[in-house]
Amino acid sequence: LIYLILDTNIWLYLANGLDPITSKHHDDLHFTLLEGLKELKNNNDVIILVNEIIIEEWKRNKEHSKAKIKKLKYKLENPDSSLIELRKYVRSQTDDLKEEYIQGLRNDIKANEQHIENVEAFLLQDCMIIDISREIKVKIFDLSVLNRAPFHNKKNNIADASILFSSTDYLKDKLFNEEASAIFVSNNVEDFTDGKTKNDFHPDIKEAIGDIKVTYERVLPAALNVSKAII
Repeated sequence: LIYLILDTNIWLYLANGLDPITSKHHDDLHFTLLEGLKELKNNNDVIILVNEIIIEEWKRNKEHSKAKIKKLKYKLENPDSSLIELRKYVRSQTDDLKEEYIQGLRNDIKANEQHIENVEAFLLQDCMIIDISREIKVKIFDLSVLNRAPFHNKKNNIADASILFSSTDYLKDKLFNEEASAIFVSNNVEDFTDGKTKNDFHPDIKEAIGDIKVTYERVLPAALNVSKAII
């Protein structure tokens, strides 16, 4: 069994396919990733942990997940701008191509709109919602006062910290079984790493987590590949 903890930026990436590393939209990879998560969950291979902070962050940032849809709608409103280059070299009638192009954009917009709703439904209905205990809130406050990771960069990382530490608190009695492991996924390397080793937790975080065995991954595709390999 694998426990997955996805940071808010990963939920947004899952919704809109915007690669946080390259800042480019993937075509249909976000569709494939959601189906992969659903399959792992339905097979009881994976449990995805969320809390009230993740849900509130999703609601607050949901509009940002529509960035790809906005780009597609702009193309739909200005189809000729995308066909100018084609018309320079294609002498045959391009009206049929234009209609096919417009219909393709409409289909893509509809698919992405539905996908965002599917991601939200998965978040709210298929993930395990855990509490943030008073002890964890105190722990996060202490880390912030001491400027220890994820507060070492002077940012207000209370949301990020609550996502990670509420999950590790929940997992503290569940990962001593060799058949159980956990993966935390976040592209916020400046928050969770020391900037030198970008594929591992900051030493402060390792100390705060203690013996709870949670590995760190920057991107969701890598985390799913690791999960499947473990399974």
